[in-house]
Amino acid sequence: MTSQLTVSTGQHTDKGAKPVNQDFHGLVIPDSPQSGIKGIAVAIADGISSSNVSQIASESAVAGFLNDYYATPNSWSVKQSAQRVLRATNAWLHAQTRQSRYRYDQDRGYVCTLSVLVLKSATAHLFHVGDARIYRLQGNSLEQLTTDHRVWLSREDSCLNRAMGLSQQVDIDYLAAGDDLDHPALSEFLFDLRQPNPQWQRHHQKPLMERHPVAFWQGMSALLLLALLASFAWHP
Repeated sequence: MTSQLTVSTGQHTDKGAKPVNQDFHGLVIPDSPQSGIKGIAVAIADGISSSNVSQIASESAVAGFLNDYYATPNSWSVKQSAQRVLRATNAWLHAQTRQSRYRYDQDRGYVCTLSVLVLKSATAHLFHVGDARIYRLQGNSLEQLTTDHRVWLSREDSCLNRAMGLSQQVDIDYLAAGDDLDHPALSEFLFDLRQPNPQWQRHHQKPLMERHPVAFWQGMSALLLLALLASFAWHP
């Protein structure tokens, strides 16, 4: 009898002392077979307090991810699908700021944090930009799985050094946590085969035939000539 993933969810947000709630969150539990192919997705975003339009950025980031992630090809891995969607969303938010009256003041533009959790099989895939947090609760232990992308200028003052829409390009933290991290999903394995890690490529030299094709064939010709002369010597 196969075990089945059981998920319990709860959602709540409050504007607090602010006049407008700049948070936004969402959850999608798709029907089969999408639940097995893409998994369950949860996203939470927090707009920056210096902006009057950051609540729009938060809603757009969460809604955009939850819609577009499930529209990616089924052959893509979770990591590839999520990162493609997040980078496209970041570019869209940055373009909105550039086209608005806030184009010279990005702290007042369409900027927000975004943390995403995708549950597929027994693995949790985390994608994170900013200082919203994802925790893991095990028994009575609470573990923070994400890193705050915030720089402290003094004991009182700090600022985000990474957020959605802050710049044209975004660096996304990725973490996978779960029970099946030792034999990876077939889709992710195939993706790694088709697109090798650039870091691996930098540390492994190309074969001589690719680096110096002329020298390679000259060497092969010389070896063939030596083999031919050797055969004549053994058969007078």
